[in-house]
Amino acid sequence: MKKLVLVASLVFVLLLGGAWVSMANADPNKPARPEKIEEVLTERPSEYHDWTSGRWRWSKKENEWIWQEGYWRFDHDLYAFKNRWRYGNYYRPWRYLAVPMGRGYYRIVRY
Repeated sequence: MKKLVLVASLVFVLLLGGAWVSMANADPNKPARPEKIEEVLTERPSEYHDWTSGRWRWSKKENEWIWQEGYWRFDHDLYAFKNRWRYGNYYRPWRYLAVPMGRGYYRIVRY
């Protein structure tokens, strides 16, 4: 019986403590999130890129909502799947690829 009471009180304290922490992190002066901005999609860099839409994010430093623009993301799995015939119909994890990041910069990634 003592064990049951101890476990029940521990669960209650943990749940109540979690509620207090979440209430402490809430900012009552934080304005509501603005409406989503409709973005104009640029040309797709390649058939292996997927569009990741933009979103609003809260900046504690500037104390306001900041729009993070959408971008084209290279899909490594799609590239490996569509080009599996090049490598003897099996996946070679030691292959590397130069992914354009814009402004003349490239990132070397494994696919």
